[in-house]
Amino acid sequence: MKKKRKGSGFVAVHYLDSRRLIPHRKQLSLISSCDALSETRTMSKREAVQSSSSPGITRKQVKRYDNKQLPNCYLHIMRNCVYTLTLLLWFTLCESHFAAENSREHREPPIYASYTTSNKNVNFTHVITDKVTGRVFIGASNWIYQFSGDLKLEHAFQSGPVEDSPNCSPSDCSSVDPTNIKPTNNVNKVLVIDAESRMLITCGSVHQGSCRRHKLDDIRQVEPLIPLPVSANDENSSTVAFVGPARYFDNAVQSVLYVAVTNSRLGPYRAEAPAISSRSLESGSRLFSVVEKSFTDTARVDISYHLRDYYLVKYVYGFHSGEFVYFATVQRKSPLRALEEWGYVTRLARVCDSDAGFHSYAEITIQCISPDGTDLNILQDAVVVKVGSNLADKLRVEKGSHVLIGVFAASKDHTTRLFASSGICVYPLSHIESKFMENILMCYNGSVLTRNMDYIAGSVNDCPVPGRTKTAPNFCNESLKLNGSLPLITNAVITYPNTTLTSITATTTGQHTVAFVGTSEGALKKIIIASERQAEEFEEVIVDKGFPILPDIVLDNSHKFVFVASPYKVAKIKLERCFKYYNCSQCLGANNPYCG
Repeated sequence: MKKKRKGSGFVAVHYLDSRRLIPHRKQLSLISSCDALSETRTMSKREAVQSSSSPGITRKQVKRYDNKQLPNCYLHIMRNCVYTLTLLLWFTLCESHFAAENSREHREPPIYASYTTSNKNVNFTHVITDKVTGRVFIGASNWIYQFSGDLKLEHAFQSGPVEDSPNCSPSDCSSVDPTNIKPTNNVNKVLVIDAESRMLITCGSVHQGSCRRHKLDDIRQVEPLIPLPVSANDENSSTVAFVGPARYFDNAVQSVLYVAVTNSRLGPYRAEAPAISSRSLESGSRLFSVVEKSFTDTARVDISYHLRDYYLVKYVYGFHSGEFVYFATVQRKSPLRALEEWGYVTRLARVCDSDAGFHSYAEITIQCISPDGTDLNILQDAVVVKVGSNLADKLRVEKGSHVLIGVFAASKDHTTRLFASSGICVYPLSHIESKFMENILMCYNGSVLTRNMDYIAGSVNDCPVPGRTKTAPNFCNESLKLNGSLPLITNAVITYPNTTLTSITATTTGQHTVAFVGTSEGALKKIIIASERQAEEFEEVIVDKGFPILPDIVLDNSHKFVFVASPYKVAKIKLERCFKYYNCSQCLGANNPYCG
């Protein structure tokens, strides 16, 4: 509502719902005084002189009254008016801003860009980005795709179906009964970038999991298939691979392909694909071969022959840190059939990056416990990230150090079938290294007597006699083959009683550590991790309703977007969407680390 005061020359605006903007009575009385002064100022000089003859008033006072007090009066009022109008303008702009941003939310949906396959026989399996160009590469069944950073399809390479059989060798099927050979889908199992050669490495489920290399600028420019069993040769058995450093020869650093594979039990060639290995990336005849430093030093770990078809290890995630290479696994707690009811556990397997024979191989169990005491024993996905300063303080670790963040679910009974409940746990890498060291020392100082690793080929059951072995501080010159008896236990920072989490990536913004977590129902959750026991979800985006989010959630090069994929859709999602909040208080109350 607006009111105009006659004779004052200004508009007094009343907002009935905002008392601060209503002019005070004192302000209105000043207006009346100034009106009186204005009338006095218009008196003729003769009238003013006559007034000056009144007692107590001089001609000089009339002049000052006329020339000084009147402007000061109006100046005071104008200052009040400017202040009032400034507040009005600020509130108007604020409301206009949120109204504009609210309409912007309708113009800019949560998904910035996306690509959906029209062929439901094509299932996406892996997503990776080129850190140089920002291109996005997607592995799928029978296809490899190349996209721009905005998910515009640039090139596609068809990799299948292929005439194949689990009984065929990696190179051909000439020795196999033709009736057993049939068109077979080639499911992408490995999709990694070798930054040194600027090549894309892909391995599929056909030809016993053989691999090839593609040019990053155009994936249609492809090298011949290398006929070596590298990945799993079926759709469901796990394969984890990444390029990392190795120091096998005179401590010189070279890049190798670290690979971990579940035994599919299909065909006679699975023994040629080790459980864990490092493979050469040197162009030529040794490409993708298992590294062999000497007759006794071959960079591979195998499951014992008599347990290979029973004791199946699922590999979930792999990474390199410090002097070590790690793989996260889900496996039976015991390799003995009589103890199947013990169920499954999550473990970290480790080997020194300078150990060309993988003799230093060791494992520890990691546990994620929910607030009600439930053991979330099945790791779904994990990521290693540099921790934000706020979380570093809470974890009491050095700023800039790294943590392993995992999404876990609880299994039903002693199977790998999952309950809907799941959660997130955080493990500082320094704590992981300390737990490995603690378990190794227990074996070497006589606290435990056995290494408890009968399921690994070449292991020795007994721990060494205390004091008879000279070891390096990191035990990298030792033949360990040891399964630690002491687990690393932590509490979940957040749990979801009725949701299965499937995937995760994480980053830092300012002082905060933020996780982006996929679900089995096609949602992406944005979560700020505040401490070792506390995290809070601040936004959820539906990516592909009803379809699980794949483990490969990848940040773009600018760290302003994240690429998220389901089996049929890949989406580019903006990390911050501050315009979705209607006002400042709602923005601040959301605890969104990207806003406020």
